[in-house]
Amino acid sequence: MSDLQINLITTDLKNALFNSDIKDITLDYAELSIENILRNELVAQIPIVKTFYAVVKTAINIQERNLLKQTLIFINEFNNNKESKNVQKYKKQFDKDQKRLKKELERVLILLNRNIEDEKSKYLAKLYTSYISEEIDWNKFCELCDVVERLFISDIESLKNAYENNGINDFKTISYKHDRLLSIGLLRTKSIAGEMFWEEINITQKNNLMELTELGKKFCQIIFKK
Repeated sequence: MSDLQINLITTDLKNALFNSDIKDITLDYAELSIENILRNELVAQIPIVKTFYAVVKTAINIQERNLLKQTLIFINEFNNNKESKNVQKYKKQFDKDQKRLKKELERVLILLNRNIEDEKSKYLAKLYTSYISEEIDWNKFCELCDVVERLFISDIESLKNAYENNGINDFKTISYKHDRLLSIGLLRTKSIAGEMFWEEINITQKNNLMELTELGKKFCQIIFKK
């Protein structure tokens, strides 16, 4: 897409997030196929969908279709979690700095364009909601977005269990999934007096072998928030 096309889509994304253009649409975009999204009359009335048709002008390719779907999922999740007072505060702040807002939303679109997992677009929306609410700053938002990009969806349940149980408490439950969570900075191995105790551990005894890092705690607090 050209810079002009990106500008049009970014403008529609801004309107959808901050002007409530699609507040009355409650479709579960994650359950819709890309073809159904394009053919659904209700969805077709959403400004950002119209823009995709307008800027492409010919058949929308696979990558553009995926971006459209992930963007709709992001918007829907954001609108389901946002608090109007936080949105209005943010909007007033950045009405004076449109360049910064454009830069931030363009980054969001780039991240959505890389997603092929619908769940990750929901996580991005929750992170963005936390940013709008000033629970995290922009740098932390970007750091957590990097986590989403590197995260295996199949590891989410293991992460959630660690979060709910204050760590990994049983040696026998540790798997390669926990190793991946450790590698992206969400978990860490626990040590005693600075020394690792893997060789000395009695595997029949429950111990807190892994714990969430500060980054992991913040990530879980946001994405598992109900």
